[in-house]
Amino acid sequence: MHVARGRVRKSGLPLPWLGGSAEIDVPALLDGLDPDDPEEAELAMALRHAQAQVHDYQSELLRQTLPLQVRLAQAVLDLAVEWRLPQVERWAVAWLIASGEPFLRTRWSSWSRNGRQRRERRIAAQRVTVLAGFGSDVLIGASAGRVQRWAEDGSVTEVFENRFRGDVLALVGCGGKVVAGGVNGAFAAAGWPGDTAPPAPERRSGAAALATDGEGVALGEENGWVRLWRPGFDGWQTLSRWENGTGSRVSALGLEPGGVRVVWADGTLARWAGDAWEEEEHLGGQVRAAAFDSTGQFLAYTVGTRPRVRAAGRDELWGTAQLGGHRLAWSPGGLLAATGTEGTCWVGPPDGEASVLHVEGNPTAVAFAGDSYLVTAIGDRVTQWGLALAGNADPVFATSDRITAIGLEPAGPSRETELDTQSQQEAEFEGRPAREAPGAVLAATERGALYRYDPRGVLVDAEPANVGETVNRIARHGRGWLLATSDRAWFWWPGLEPKKLKPPGLGRAVASWMGEAVYAISNEVHVLGGAWHTTRPAAVEGLATHGDTLAVLDGDGTLLLHDGNHATSRPTGADRLVGMTDAGALTLTLAGLVVSAHDQATSTSVMHLTIKPNRLVPLGAGRFAGAYDNGTAVIEPGRDQRDLPQAVIVAALSTKAAVIATRAGRIVTAEGLRLTAYDLMEPDSTYGTGVVPLDLSVDESGQNCLVSVAGQPEPVRLPMNELNDLTDLAGADSLTSLTDALDRAGTLGDRLWSEGLDRALDQARGSDPDLPVRLDLRIPAEHEAGLADVPWELLHPGSEPLIWFGEPPVSMVRRVPADRPMVEKPTTRPRLRVLRADDPAFDPAVRAYDELRRRTRRVEITLPRGAVGRFGGADDLRERADVVHLWAHADPYGVVVNENLELPNDDVAAALAESGARLVVLIGCESSSLARQLVSNGVEAVVGMRLKVYTHTVHALVEAVTTAALNGTAVDRAFTRALRDYVLRGQPEAAAVPLLYLREGSTGVVFPATT
Repeated sequence: MHVARGRVRKSGLPLPWLGGSAEIDVPALLDGLDPDDPEEAELAMALRHAQAQVHDYQSELLRQTLPLQVRLAQAVLDLAVEWRLPQVERWAVAWLIASGEPFLRTRWSSWSRNGRQRRERRIAAQRVTVLAGFGSDVLIGASAGRVQRWAEDGSVTEVFENRFRGDVLALVGCGGKVVAGGVNGAFAAAGWPGDTAPPAPERRSGAAALATDGEGVALGEENGWVRLWRPGFDGWQTLSRWENGTGSRVSALGLEPGGVRVVWADGTLARWAGDAWEEEEHLGGQVRAAAFDSTGQFLAYTVGTRPRVRAAGRDELWGTAQLGGHRLAWSPGGLLAATGTEGTCWVGPPDGEASVLHVEGNPTAVAFAGDSYLVTAIGDRVTQWGLALAGNADPVFATSDRITAIGLEPAGPSRETELDTQSQQEAEFEGRPAREAPGAVLAATERGALYRYDPRGVLVDAEPANVGETVNRIARHGRGWLLATSDRAWFWWPGLEPKKLKPPGLGRAVASWMGEAVYAISNEVHVLGGAWHTTRPAAVEGLATHGDTLAVLDGDGTLLLHDGNHATSRPTGADRLVGMTDAGALTLTLAGLVVSAHDQATSTSVMHLTIKPNRLVPLGAGRFAGAYDNGTAVIEPGRDQRDLPQAVIVAALSTKAAVIATRAGRIVTAEGLRLTAYDLMEPDSTYGTGVVPLDLSVDESGQNCLVSVAGQPEPVRLPMNELNDLTDLAGADSLTSLTDALDRAGTLGDRLWSEGLDRALDQARGSDPDLPVRLDLRIPAEHEAGLADVPWELLHPGSEPLIWFGEPPVSMVRRVPADRPMVEKPTTRPRLRVLRADDPAFDPAVRAYDELRRRTRRVEITLPRGAVGRFGGADDLRERADVVHLWAHADPYGVVVNENLELPNDDVAAALAESGARLVVLIGCESSSLARQLVSNGVEAVVGMRLKVYTHTVHALVEAVTTAALNGTAVDRAFTRALRDYVLRGQPEAAAVPLLYLREGSTGVVFPATT
């Protein structure tokens, strides 16, 4: 049991900020986490890696601006999303909300394709020069003679620091003892007890290779000499020169009992047997890389670009001829790793099969951490890869092709263009879809690949389009994309081949201006079709548009503004065009961010930038999102009264970014192959309510349903034809149609979640990640006919379960304004009445009532008749009751009493309202319209049926909703649990049938707890 300040928890992760401060004691929290509990172990892992990230982050500005708990929680959130830890993800969001500061809410990352395979950190801005296995850990050698130890949990500790000048060139460890060598014979050792450590050898040449068995040490030098030290030696023994006079550097050393094995770079392999050299063989050429295993017996080596291995008489490594490996490493258990081409690494036993690990670049060093992990280094970035998950076949990770440009598709409809129409006709002719899902992301790369991601971060195309050239800039144009590449400009409609635009030349920038495509080639600006053209005095740095105005910035700082009729230009001293706003063109100068008015008459300083970003883009409301070498940040002008306010960090995290794009509060960044999407979140008093209002209506055209999500500036557009298809599929009486309905609901759900519902759910949960959330659907009476019977309950993110199957559950109710005052809660025991129509089909009502009586023995409730009663007209419905179950055939217009009588919904609703009922359960097909009318007449909560219902099975749902509500459970939560149980008991086709209507203003707790 977890005890949090102000709250006792029986399950879930500890929430120490509830009832207290968000400045939690992280070491104490880590000490209290149970390593045998899977969720707590995941939290501990994420926290430790986050601590390491925050420790490594070198931005003093960020450290001084953001509280430690915000920086920690941001790092935990980023890692939890990438590692697919949903419980930890919600935990981190709740902690950030509890901190009361704005934050960047990580939504998805392309790195999560590798799931839990990757553990990464940057090593304090040092350049990693060498890695070495150290049991289950890894030793990291860097510049300035620094050696650190990487543990599996992500912690990094110092082994020694600044023992010698220059880079660590050779590094080895065994049994807790570490030896490092560097340039000019530099040498250092750690871990030997007392004064038993090996002394520094005479300085002659730089260290090229080291080996140790935990007692002795062998040292190979750049000039080809080999030295040996063992306890009891009087200093180092310099072995005689190889008799053939090799002077090439030592490539690898292997210590074995009684001798040393050596590989020189010229391909010589020999053994020192105690008093002389014994040649083993010549390896056939210049050795590019070589490594002995921990026993010194097996050797892997690369000659040219062909890795080969000597092990059990085998010469060929894994049956492949061209790995291109230049880094080799052995694990303690005999696994071999060989780096390949295109960011790949081959891992496996030398006499068996190997897996291909995509490591995104060509590592400068590689080592094993035990037999389960491989660690690679590129620059200052060290990454630990889980070998159990090797072999990822995601196309993005099968290449080292870095992302160079990002484009975001708008959520709403785009303006049609001539290119759009032509491309659409071609797509329809070829029978291929061309249009993207609103809110999609386009990532373009150094080699011209065009990757599309849907709004939830799922890769759309198995085979990306490719223009074969580095993409410098992207701009949305109608329903397609404009691309500026290293050789020209292009137009691309997804689904078709990219189209070249003339003339060729270095593509500097692209933009969409008044429905026309604009592109800059070197120092020329073209409008497609020749409507306008200008030659600038210097190469174009950027294009931007706002309304009818086009901005062009030249490399010499000249800014041109064209309003569609005439153009004006003047020097500004700017070196970057940030964008356009209502006020004018935003540019970066030496002084900071400046806005030039549309008429070029005035320029106004916006703010001073202490650190210049790689990219800066407007975010709205006077804020900007920046991609920096040390992270990603949202900034705004400070509130001081100076002429040029200082930029203030609103929110930031330490994930480096080279490219950035924004749209409607969503921020997407890229660095290397990592593409990440964020929302800017600002906690306020509306957080933690547990309720998300959703206002539904139909637009004037009748073609779209507008879903207004609380707190979002623009409604989400869901096509009515797709909603109607969903309704039809959910109404068909087969599991196949329901499966199709769920698939369609997932597509619609992705759109809704990514366009605002994700954000709203975070806001509703607030600082408690386990708080259940209720979605309140509000449908105006004039749109009731088209929207009320849509099975909204089926909507869900495509990659997740139905919302009421998730944890914590999300419930859904249809809110109805009432024309009459709400009935007062009963002051005595609630009364339950069960009524049925005169049809044998409702005989199961008797069984349901008997089971309900057993369940209600623990509830103080009155059963006035003690049996199921038949009703013959409206008068039978008026008898006083707090809960009514009505078993009867129904249609959208009335209730069937018997073969001779059907009561209109108006009469039924009026009669049941007179009974004083607070909860009514309608067990009748197509009773949803009656349910809404009952709430309008004053009943607080009503369960109705959208479609056909089976009376012999639905009694379990009726029983569960009633007893939970009578025990004081909120009716929406009771309904959600009951519906989930009902479906899991073998009624999957019922997922879209029961509906819950709730009166506007109700908390959902229909009855006080009576147990």
